[in-house]
Amino acid sequence: TETVSSFLNVIWGMALPISPDSTPAILMASDASASASASADLSADLSADSSADSSADSSADEKSLFPVVVSKGAAFNPSDIVVPGKVTIIEYFADWCAPCKKLEIQMAEVLLEEPAVAVVKVDIVDWGTPAADMIAGVAGLPVLDIYDAEGEFVERLERDAAFDFKKRLDRLQSGLTPP
Repeated sequence: TETVSSFLNVIWGMALPISPDSTPAILMASDASASASASADLSADLSADSSADSSADSSADEKSLFPVVVSKGAAFNPSDIVVPGKVTIIEYFADWCAPCKKLEIQMAEVLLEEPAVAVVKVDIVDWGTPAADMIAGVAGLPVLDIYDAEGEFVERLERDAAFDFKKRLDRLQSGLTPP
């Protein structure tokens, strides 16, 4: 639990300036990197943390393992949050989305040790926000938009298909096009 907290502090300390006036916060992707050692420590402690006492502070469950770069459903331009030189996954989520929480755990287990891939999160809050407008027409959450290392959109994965992200990344990294 202490390692998870220190990892989150690294992310939030470097990447998530909290606005005192509570305006929507958008983080530029170039500021969204965390230390590799913190990532490795978190990856090693994920299973230990998942068995933590259920009476522990539940606010940690509401925290994200990856940086939330667009909060409060704010409007944004995807090119502003894609990490240059890395395959970038933009994860659209909401606090009320149970499959989104499950997906984040699965992604953390796979991607925290994947230096060529960056994950950034967009909190849509609800379906009536500008951030949700970016994924208008989807059948539901979670939604992943995958961009290549040059910042070009590759594909969108929705709902159950989002859980196949690793297969899609493997194809992309091997130079194959999406199916």
